[in-house]
Amino acid sequence: MRAVVLTNYGASSFAPDARRSPVAFLKAAARMRRVNPIKQMWDSKAVVGLMLPTLWDDRQTFGSLLAPLSELIDDGTITPVIDASFPLERAADAHRRLVERRNIGKVVLVSAS
Repeated sequence: MRAVVLTNYGASSFAPDARRSPVAFLKAAARMRRVNPIKQMWDSKAVVGLMLPTLWDDRQTFGSLLAPLSELIDDGTITPVIDASFPLERAADAHRRLVERRNIGKVVLVSAS
């Protein structure tokens, strides 16, 4: 039996932005869970951090990252939490929901085709 634990941490408060304050950065850092690297090694576990915009700039795709995730969704191992779905014509509303941080879960754009 394969045990899979996926935890998604959003860290948009760490993204470079002229409007971000050092105080907000420190508050967000203080709330992040701490990891003991020796315990991680002993338990054969890993912590991985990704900066998706950097990966996009490098590869112009997320395909290699999404394929294993798609398999876990398809076989029922994980179930994504969908906060809201918007038709493509309302992409601005979906983006606004994200920017205003009103979502709990993923915001999905749905194509009419």
